[in-house]
Amino acid sequence: METSEETGRTVGVLRDIFSPSFENIYVNDEDAYQQIYNYVSLIAPERKDIVKLYKGNLPIFDNFAITKQIKSSFGKTVSFKNGAYLIIEHTEALHVIDVNSGNRSKSTAGQESNALDVNLAAAEEIARQLRLRDMGGIIVIDYIDMMEPDNRQKLYDRMKELMAQDRARHNILPLSKFGLMQITRQRVRPALDINTSEDCPTCYGKGTIRPSILFTDRLEDKISYLVHKLKVKKFSLHVHPFIAAFINKGFFSLKWQWRCKYAFRFKLIPNQSLAFLEYKFYDGNNSEIDLKEEIEKAVSEALEDQQTELKNTKMDLNKTKEDWENESLAVTQLLVTKTVQVEKGVSLLTQKQSLLERVCKIEEKKQELGFSTGTDLSEKKLAVSEGAKELQSAKDGLTLLKRQLNDLMGREIDEELIITPPELTRTIETAPAYSEELLKTATDKNYKLKTLRRDKQQAEADSKKNDRYDGQLKASRVDMQLADVSTEEEKVNIANDLKKKLDAINTAAAEYQNKKDANSKAKIEWEQQQKSAKLGLVSAVELQALELQYEQTEMELSAAAYAYDLAWEEYNMLMNGTTLDIYDVYKSKLS
Repeated sequence: METSEETGRTVGVLRDIFSPSFENIYVNDEDAYQQIYNYVSLIAPERKDIVKLYKGNLPIFDNFAITKQIKSSFGKTVSFKNGAYLIIEHTEALHVIDVNSGNRSKSTAGQESNALDVNLAAAEEIARQLRLRDMGGIIVIDYIDMMEPDNRQKLYDRMKELMAQDRARHNILPLSKFGLMQITRQRVRPALDINTSEDCPTCYGKGTIRPSILFTDRLEDKISYLVHKLKVKKFSLHVHPFIAAFINKGFFSLKWQWRCKYAFRFKLIPNQSLAFLEYKFYDGNNSEIDLKEEIEKAVSEALEDQQTELKNTKMDLNKTKEDWENESLAVTQLLVTKTVQVEKGVSLLTQKQSLLERVCKIEEKKQELGFSTGTDLSEKKLAVSEGAKELQSAKDGLTLLKRQLNDLMGREIDEELIITPPELTRTIETAPAYSEELLKTATDKNYKLKTLRRDKQQAEADSKKNDRYDGQLKASRVDMQLADVSTEEEKVNIANDLKKKLDAINTAAAEYQNKKDANSKAKIEWEQQQKSAKLGLVSAVELQALELQYEQTEMELSAAAYAYDLAWEEYNMLMNGTTLDIYDVYKSKLS
């Protein structure tokens, strides 16, 4: 049953999308039906008869095959044509779509033609999925590889054509040499995520259940409980269609036996929205019958898991605009620090590569003069090749980091981004000692604790309302208890996190000092050997090796410096109230 608020929302949606193409509008709620009927009568009197009240026994979504469409369209795997399918993955940073031909029959035109055919069909389904799920941010699509430039261009043009009707602002890049297409789409709201997987209603995800052959016996026990204890004589039983078929099987079916045994009549309704061994009872007014005995038992068996899920759900739902801004700031600071570090690494790797190439040329001259073997030259060429791969990998990583930063700041992903790095010359400070005062500062500003306090205040207010049902009042009291438990748990987490952050600063400071000492030692040795080389006491190759060693200590010193900066940044974020899950996700990806 819809509330008045939901009815108004329904009319609002209808106002936005109503068009002459509408053939029928089915509504399963009388109040909503009357509202919609009056609205259509007002704006299009000649078409008011298309609004119809649904009174069927089957759930309205099952009757019109909507449930099946939802489960097939919003899952991880989406089939679209002749056995081909999409794999859609959602991460914190981006959405990834993989195109697979599956068991699609191959045409005689060849692999290239098959790939083009599947990719064009996939493009149509992807454009539909982007609008259907309202996916925003960075979307990376892994199409089936195509070698012909004309086919790659044809796919790019087709994707632009399909996305032209998308009302959200977007940008499409041509296929890369790896067959990847990058799309940025305006993030208006969180992507629509419908969980189509089903937890076992008997074991609640634990993996073990009572014997399934006894399921019908359990149903009979519930029917007996309804008839004898609750004195319910008229009701309907909703079960999975497979279970409904089994109960109706045969002339002397289970349904007939139950009717004879308990001297009552009931309706057996197949419901596609239910899991395989899930069931629900509804009374004569089509209101669900709450079997408290069963529910309370299930809750007690899985209380710990449910508390965790409820806590996480409440925290996610109650994030304020300020919380999201703090989250974006934390991630941005992390990416900035990493970007500066990688930029320095690219610079040093470039210098190293140049040095390796010089060494290789020297080795070639030595071989020409007969002072070196082919093995030595091969080793030097291999070092040059490996160095080039390492340098290119670092450049690719730097490009990705800058694209992520541009996306977070609302810029074009390929827009030039210049970050001024801090000076490496610095005074190394150790972390302050852990104290209750530091802990109080961190807990007072922590956004999760603020959210939990708001949750508890809201739950207290709801528990005092006179217009709420007993079940709603109990839920409010449970929310209050969960908020208290979660608050204490979060305080312990903050204390542990604070200790880790302080230890991390001291560890990073010690590591920086070690790398600084090693760099100074390598520099002195290199300078001394330069003098020896002028006197002919050290060969050019030995001198080059010392120069490489010195450059390596420079890179290690740079990495230690930014690791030290990052440790302080994480500490400052904690003291300013930012302890974010997404921050940890980005950190793990970038480490």
